[in-house]
Amino acid sequence: MKTTFLTILITVSAYYINAQEARYSIDDPIEFNESGEVSFHEVIQVENASASELYTNARQWVAQNYRSAQDVLQMDDSEANILIGKANVKITSDYGISSQEERLFYTFNIQCRDGRYRVEIKDIYFRNYDSNELNVKVITDEYLYTRRGSPRRLNQSYKENTINFINNTFASIEDAMKSSIIDVDDDW
Repeated sequence: MKTTFLTILITVSAYYINAQEARYSIDDPIEFNESGEVSFHEVIQVENASASELYTNARQWVAQNYRSAQDVLQMDDSEANILIGKANVKITSDYGISSQEERLFYTFNIQCRDGRYRVEIKDIYFRNYDSNELNVKVITDEYLYTRRGSPRRLNQSYKENTINFINNTFASIEDAMKSSIIDVDDDW
């Protein structure tokens, strides 16, 4: 009985901690522009950080999170402090009683200025291993429900996977951007 109570307490605590850190909620509608494009973006303030320090931290984040930073980066402008990359991650989508591994493709854009940086993630789509391409529109409210109003389980799974990925990626970038720059000793 005590272990069951403790397990429930830990689960509920973890849920509330994650809910507080989440930038986007699975319950909120996903906004998109007239073309049907979905993008997630944030501007984060980092006190006393120069644009070049933030740019260096962003480069370190790319190097640590991708197998080959050179394959991912489409634009790496150290003078303008901008990184643009295209990448993909493996995602497991729930098909009701079964699940399937797919890839979530996206483009990220990190722009650094003195004391702040802007992150945008866009051009999101899923591709399954049969090479069927599924547009990100499936995560918008228009596509989440059938005409009778019942939820489409697969589309809900895509929305949950997308929102979780976005929240985790933004948190990871924020941690990297707020980390201190490692000074290399000349005697090293």
